[in-house]
Amino acid sequence: MAKQTIQDLLEMITALQNRIEVLESEKTTKRGGRPQAEKSVKPYAKLNGHYFKLNTEIMPADEVTAIVTQINSLLQNEDYKASIEKMQLGRAILSKLNAEKPELYFWTPNQEKLMYGPVRAGMKNTSETELFQIDLNYLIDLGNAVEEKTGKTALENQLNFEEFKKFEVENEKIKKLQNKLNELNNK
Repeated sequence: MAKQTIQDLLEMITALQNRIEVLESEKTTKRGGRPQAEKSVKPYAKLNGHYFKLNTEIMPADEVTAIVTQINSLLQNEDYKASIEKMQLGRAILSKLNAEKPELYFWTPNQEKLMYGPVRAGMKNTSETELFQIDLNYLIDLGNAVEEKTGKTALENQLNFEEFKKFEVENEKIKKLQNKLNELNNK
């Protein structure tokens, strides 16, 4: 009878050890608390403050047309248009919008969205309609516009910015001369 009691005790010990192992393994897994946060993939990760040129050569034409239409719709808002036009670089970018082959330039205010035009403040007051999300495969990274300024230099080269500045100066001279001519004609 003592044999059976020892056997029973050994079985009981084994059963208890197994139960303890199960409970300890459950204890190491997280119970309760917050669910594991899913990390969203940021389309422009580590490209904050970069300028991009839309590669219209490889993007489907209907998508390019939709983006141009969205930008033209945004430009109907005088405040939005003024925020771009107040900068000479912005005016240069706008000059390329309605060309036969439009050139579209964007920048990344964050790692998730793009904005049309030059780098400017006010991301917190930006509406969703002013933000774009374009597949990175259709964008040409011109570089960082904020820290190293390589992106701004590359953008200026793309826009022939020095020529644009000369063009604006000449246009201003023409306007002044026309105003003077109109004044003389009205006397």
